[in-house]
Amino acid sequence: MPLRGRAVNYRHAPVGRLVDVDDLLDAHGVAALLGLSHPNAVSTYRRRYHDFPDPVIDFGSGRCLLWHRDDVEGWRPRRGEGHD
Repeated sequence: MPLRGRAVNYRHAPVGRLVDVDDLLDAHGVAALLGLSHPNAVSTYRRRYHDFPDPVIDFGSGRCLLWHRDDVEGWRPRRGEGHD
């Protein structure tokens, strides 16, 4: 519902996670970082490993997902090298 007739104090407005766009990875980038042979393996990893990082951006069903590089790199040492 839009705010009407009320001032919004943007200094205290909630802000999501700030990211550098250079740190965003699509499935191709995640696959490359994990040493997977194909980007489709990323969706397999999402189903197989409950602790696989969630994407930081989800444009909706059938559309692009983006992960933060630090999340994927932080997850990788717990799993070892990727094999699909």
